[in-house]
Amino acid sequence: MTADTHALAGAYAVDALPRDERAFFERHLGACDTCRNEVDELRETAALLALVSVEPAPPALRERVLAAADVTRQLPPEPVAGPRGGGMGTRLRPFLAPVAAALALAVVVLGTITADLNRRVDELGDRVVAAQQDSQVLSVLAADDAQTVELKTTGDATVRLLYSPELDRAVLVTDGLPAPGEESVYELWLAHDGEPVPAGLFRPDDEGRSLTVVESNVSGAELAAITVEPRGGSAEPTGPSVAHTKL
Repeated sequence: MTADTHALAGAYAVDALPRDERAFFERHLGACDTCRNEVDELRETAALLALVSVEPAPPALRERVLAAADVTRQLPPEPVAGPRGGGMGTRLRPFLAPVAAALALAVVVLGTITADLNRRVDELGDRVVAAQQDSQVLSVLAADDAQTVELKTTGDATVRLLYSPELDRAVLVTDGLPAPGEESVYELWLAHDGEPVPAGLFRPDDEGRSLTVVESNVSGAELAAITVEPRGGSAEPTGPSVAHTKL
């Protein structure tokens, strides 16, 4: 029951695991109550997502709304004094108060349910993304042609690139890499025939750690480098290089 095994729950719940990993995880489910409960919760949330749909408004809706606005009174009518002793509204007032309270309670309950559903949808998305990333990392590690190189850095940080030319995929792992600045990011480059190709943007956490998956332009690359670039990245290197290595 390793952390990596538990991380497969999200991908399994949405049928995103390869056949061999799915069989392995199903064997794990037979002995892990935690994973079974998590898979059930994730499938329940995924089922709720299927109920959400967005349809475009009919083309004529805008014209109908504008036409109705032209003939709709913009201010409420002036109040008309009723007969002394109170009218129908006065007699119904005691009965309307409980109805208004019930409607207010329904609004609060509906808002709470919606907020909880949105939170669970966000959590499901995060778990699925994490599970997919874990699967991509494992595929590189298990590749027959997997190679690991350590990039030369300008400081004490450790930066490694694990890559598989056959899969055309790589994983960049950093530790101790200082923050690039609030308005900057790190950008990974893979050089082909001397021309740098953008391969991903990342920002390390407070301890300088990060993990970035590269899913293209790995095969045939002869150089890997990291530069500091403006937020959003650059089409070609513009900032200082902080790490590099030949592949």
